[in-house]
Amino acid sequence: MTEDEAKSVGCIVFDEELVWAIAETIYDLHSSISKAGACFDPLSGASEEAKLSVIGRLASTVNTCFGVVFESRPDERYDGDVFLQVSKFCFMLAKDHVFLDGNKRTALIISLAILQRIKGIMVSVSDSSDPSENELYKWIQSIVAGDGDVDSLSAILRERARFGSY
Repeated sequence: MTEDEAKSVGCIVFDEELVWAIAETIYDLHSSISKAGACFDPLSGASEEAKLSVIGRLASTVNTCFGVVFESRPDERYDGDVFLQVSKFCFMLAKDHVFLDGNKRTALIISLAILQRIKGIMVSVSDSSDPSENELYKWIQSIVAGDGDVDSLSAILRERARFGSY
C-alpha cells in the first residue's frame, strides 16, 4: 500500500470508554500470552489495585495514540496515516515496559490486531522462528538497541498491507 493509499484509510479514533476497553484487552492479551508460557507474568493473581494501575498506564499509551488529546485528533497528529499511528503505538507500548516480560510481543500482537479488526487491514510478514528472517522481530529488537524508529515499522506495515483476510 502506498502512503497516499494509507492516508485514504484514515487514522483510528477511540473515545474514552474505548480507550479503557482496549487497555483492558491489552492486559488480558498479555495474561493469555503468559499463561501459554511465552512470557513471565508477575501480575498473575495481583490485587485489583495493581491490575488497575497497569491498565491505567496502558490506557495512557492507547489514548496518546488513538484518543483526542488537547483537541488534537489522531488524523492531525499522524497526517492521516494509520500505519504511522499504529507504529507509534507499538513503539510506545514496547518502550514503556508496562509488564516485566513480554512487552514487545504484546505490542506487536495488539498492533496487528488493531489494524486487522478495526480497519480490515492484513499485514503479511514473515513469522519465521529464525530471528534473522523475521522482519518484525528484527525491528522490535532494534528498539532495545536504540536504533528502531516509528518510520521504519510504518514502512514495513504499509509495504505488506492489504485489505481482506489471509
